[in-house]
Amino acid sequence: LYLIEFYEIVDADLLEQAFTDVVGSHGLLRSSLISRFNGYRWQEYAPPQNTPIPRIDLSGLTSEAQKRVMDRLVKLEWGADFKKTDSPMY
Repeated sequence: LYLIEFYEIVDADLLEQAFTDVVGSHGLLRSSLISRFNGYRWQEYAPPQNTPIPRIDLSGLTSEAQKRVMDRLVKLEWGADFKKTDSPMY
């Protein structure tokens, strides 16, 4: 999980294209765990197409409320199961 705070307007389409390019260049990010009878193993996926980046606009909240939302999101992600099978790492 990455929280990125922008202080200026960002070209969202260009940012998503850059993200897709990075994921497409690194096999580990396109990999997933698959469950087998004797444990887990890696499976590589093809490069993604138009990988959307989740966006949350917190600009309407106070800075304290923004921090609470970001802290909550981090806690949710850290509590997620890493051994999620059959979906890419990104």
